[in-house]
Amino acid sequence: MDQLEYACVLFDERNPESEKFTNNFLLGEWGWKLCQDAYKTEMSLTTGLPETEFGIEKGLTVCAVTKDKRCLGFMNLYINAENAPETLCIGHVYVRPEVREKGVYKRMVERTEKFAKDIGAKRIISFVHRSNGGSMKAHHKLGFKQSMVGYVKEVENVQADA
Repeated sequence: MDQLEYACVLFDERNPESEKFTNNFLLGEWGWKLCQDAYKTEMSLTTGLPETEFGIEKGLTVCAVTKDKRCLGFMNLYINAENAPETLCIGHVYVRPEVREKGVYKRMVERTEKFAKDIGAKRIISFVHRSNGGSMKAHHKLGFKQSMVGYVKEVENVQADA
């Protein structure tokens, strides 16, 4: 994989008029499903959260795909209904380990920026788990600025008063 030749394509799995989404990928090792599963496993190991926390919804997805249908990576896109299309959200990002630091994520972000301009979005936001230093570094390198701090509080199983 010395010379990477691929395209970053925007798919919408919800659109029945388009070509079947999974037909655009090989089955098996370089397939879409395996790429999603690898993402869930890696994020679970990185964050300490269960793999079920990283469910990927069908919808807008930017995929880096080679001519021979290998999935190099993906990112899901979400449009906030309250202020659409002002804000475009990136979520569930994955790049295969063997092609990291070769510009795949950068090109997926560039494809996302083009889509954002096409729909009139004013900003792109992305959420990163605090334990994912590699992702934070990549975001800063591509011009993202940290603007939010998130907090989580676990809800205890408390019996309600009868």
